[in-house]
Amino acid sequence: MAVILGLTGDHEGRILFEFGHATALKIAVAMNFGEPFEELDSMARATLSELGNLIAGRFVSLHNDAGGELHISPPILMCGIGMRSSDQSAVHRIGVETPCGQVYVNLSIRQRRAPISLPRHKNGTLATH
Repeated sequence: MAVILGLTGDHEGRILFEFGHATALKIAVAMNFGEPFEELDSMARATLSELGNLIAGRFVSLHNDAGGELHISPPILMCGIGMRSSDQSAVHRIGVETPCGQVYVNLSIRQRRAPISLPRHKNGTLATH
């Protein structure tokens, strides 16, 4: 299971939080003040997405407080076995042992490329030749 948030601004990339089913259930219970979850229903999934928002939001705030400009996209929750990404960017993967179980934080970030400047006429229209 994974919660994925995109990063945009002066850098671009993504933060992915990865955990097993049992860990996800334990996190949902802990974040909902002990409310039991037997399965990853809509409330449990929303809770995991909010965890991604909280952690990524703190990362973005620290970056922005240091003079940067980052924004996060809404989280996407993905469930499945053997999920793969077609993105070949370098990923920094950190394993964190929590009271709820193992959580992996995957960070892929790079400085944003400068936009392509297309030739324009004096009136502002694009020059085609």
